[in-house]
Amino acid sequence: MDPSMSTRPPARFEDIAFAELRVGKPYRTSYELGLDLVAAFRAAAAPGRNQIPHVGELVPPAVYSTFRPMFEALGGRMEQGTIHTHQSVTVATPPARAGDVLDVEVTVVRAEETADRRRLVEVATEYRHEGRRVCSTRSRYLWGFSAAREDER
Repeated sequence: MDPSMSTRPPARFEDIAFAELRVGKPYRTSYELGLDLVAAFRAAAAPGRNQIPHVGELVPPAVYSTFRPMFEALGGRMEQGTIHTHQSVTVATPPARAGDVLDVEVTVVRAEETADRRRLVEVATEYRHEGRRVCSTRSRYLWGFSAAREDER
């Protein structure tokens, strides 16, 4: 694939250390459901079918299964070694449409270290179009779980 056509974000995000996470603080960004993005998600879900969307067409729920809005809002990515353990997605009716630019709010709702030193993180993401919620997601992570920590080296 031509790199200029990629829907993946450039590798400009630095890791966010667990200690930097702020529970309850809303972080905001926008997420454009451009035709190229919608086409890429369609192609992944149904290879070989007509993938060319038109402006105003309903988008597939898969467009919310991406880390990009979270990375953009938080200004970084999850620590290397993080394991994504769960995600729930609730899409409103009617859902967003191709061409919409969504307002995104990302909130860390839980960040705690357990007695066995696992760092549990839960993140809620709300997607809105013109003030109307079109999708909400809830994701859980074991933050930096499989990476060596400074105090363990």
